Amino acid sequence: MAVACLWPFLCFTVASAVIHHTAQTTSSTRAKWKVEDVPNPMKNPEQCGLNASGYICDPDGMLTNDQRQGIEQALVNISQQTRVACPDGNRSYQAAVLVVESVASSEWLGWWDKERTGEAFAHKVGDAWGLGNSGCDNGVMLFLSINDRMFYLKTAKRTREVLTDGMADVILSNMRPMLKSGKTGGAIMEGVTEISLALQGHTIPVHHSIGEYFAWSILALVFCCHLPQFIAFFMLVLATLLAVVLYPFAKLADAVTACWRSRSKAQAEEDLQRVQKELERDEFNQSMCPICLEDFEDDAKSGKSIDKLECKHCFHEACIKPWLQAHSSCPLCRCDVDAHLSAEDRKKPEDYRRRLRFYLSRLSARYPSTFVQSGPTYYQNDGMYFVYVPRPERSLKPRLHPDEPKETDEDVAEHLQGAVEASFRLKRLLSEDLKAAITNHREGVKRPRFEQPRAGQEESARIDRILRKWGLQGESVVRHVLEGLSLFELKELDTSGYYPDTTNEWRGPAELSAVHIAQMREMLGPSGSAVDAIQAFRAHWNLDGTQEVRLRLLCHKDVRYVMRHYDGTRPLEEIMEEAKPKEPLKGLAEGAAPSFPSGSKAIGRYYRLEIIDPTTDAVVFGDANLSFALNLARHRKALGHVGRVIATTFENLEPPGTNSGGTVSAA
Repeated sequence: MAVACLWPFLCFTVASAVIHHTAQTTSSTRAKWKVEDVPNPMKNPEQCGLNASGYICDPDGMLTNDQRQGIEQALVNISQQTRVACPDGNRSYQAAVLVVESVASSEWLGWWDKERTGEAFAHKVGDAWGLGNSGCDNGVMLFLSINDRMFYLKTAKRTREVLTDGMADVILSNMRPMLKSGKTGGAIMEGVTEISLALQGHTIPVHHSIGEYFAWSILALVFCCHLPQFIAFFMLVLATLLAVVLYPFAKLADAVTACWRSRSKAQAEEDLQRVQKELERDEFNQSMCPICLEDFEDDAKSGKSIDKLECKHCFHEACIKPWLQAHSSCPLCRCDVDAHLSAEDRKKPEDYRRRLRFYLSRLSARYPSTFVQSGPTYYQNDGMYFVYVPRPERSLKPRLHPDEPKETDEDVAEHLQGAVEASFRLKRLLSEDLKAAITNHREGVKRPRFEQPRAGQEESARIDRILRKWGLQGESVVRHVLEGLSLFELKELDTSGYYPDTTNEWRGPAELSAVHIAQMREMLGPSGSAVDAIQAFRAHWNLDGTQEVRLRLLCHKDVRYVMRHYDGTRPLEEIMEEAKPKEPLKGLAEGAAPSFPSGSKAIGRYYRLEIIDPTTDAVVFGDANLSFALNLARHRKALGHVGRVIATTFENLEPPGTNSGGTVSAA
């Protein structure tokens, strides 16, 4: 019984002793290598286990002589087989390896953070060794602390552009299995080989152990066997989360929508009463703006400006200004809106009906949910019926009646009489067409129509889907716009999430859709901008602004020479100096006007001349244009043109034969 009671205490004592011994051992091993004590293999090769200067340091003898020699040769191959562009010319990458038994405890940044400790230690040692060329940042160091089970791959800034952090992680992961099995030399040799491949631009493969493949295979088998259960469970959890999260928002949205609808309907009724009172007033004695339906009295107090047109109709300046920018007439005078009116309203004068239709259109645009457009909806107020429903077909009733007053131009200003007469003439022509349509309708004569639909079966199905999503199934004009799109454009429009603004006061859904489609086509098309040859050359070779300025100062011959010979291997300035004494090649582009001071303009003119018919004659007019005509003739000759260049000038011409291309005539 006593032994049983003492057994837990004995176990605890033994475990504490083991932990204390481990801590003591770790403490004693960590108190070994500091940064300042690490020898430099290039200055002290004997302390690093080498016979001569090299790039590997093994002060604790963790590797055999053969392993050190093999790793040293691999590091030398890196410096011989790799290249990197540095500010002072092409250099090679410098790679080094440091392997120690343990790191001093004073160098640790925390016993839990081996990565930061290894990074800091490798960075300090690399700086102490002078790894990499000055100003080039082309060094790379592989650091290993065996007893600390810590290893890190340190890369400089320019080296990191080729040997990225992701590739470094892959290299260290590939070394880990061999380090676990105690094959330190093989692991380092594997890492150095993969570092060399990465610096030469090759892809580093990922090595997986048999155990990893087996574990993933078992996991995939279990997942495939229970896939329906996993999917059902996932969907159930997702539906539950969505219900819990979205339910309060759905209730809030319903409440806000109901409140907005009730308020919108009450406001619509109020505006209907105001419109009725406005229609009872004189047409030119307005109390409200016909566009925004706000009273002028309230605006006078707030300081809003009111604009009165020549037709005596008044509008808010902010409301009428966008209209006048697109049209040159009053919106109330030229109102022609399809709207069902009651029999009582149809008996009233034309000016009353015209104003009524316009106000109904504004009310419909302002309250789209209250004024339903799917069927006749009447609002009665003191015996007056209001309705605004677009007709499915145009009314066959002619706009002109014999009993209507004839148009007169007695009160028309003299400068407007021509425009008014043209409007009346067009109105009569349209009236005659309408009368013919009425006659054909009564006699049963139908207009010829295309039997074949404009869009295919798949396109029509996609158009129906888009119209249902937009809630515009009855809008034939919108359908007409969509029928002009290809199937690819219809799919892009369907998946873009675009909805036309049905409350827009100035543009209908068809016009808004057409504008959006034009913008979509522009975005789907190729991008680009107007650049000249110098800008294109700079973008191709990634030159700076100073080099572009120097190129623009070159003559035509030198610019052509630089563009033809520069390949990025030599400095641009060297090729510029090389181009100056060179003679232009005859029969090529640079032979035409070789000394033209602006090479970019000469090249641009050369490209523009390529679209000219080579057999046509060119005529140059103006004063002091002989030099231009001569350059034009040289350019055309370089392009193979046979047409003449004729110029007018008051200058004295040189003897024949001085012109190097084309024919220059003087008048």
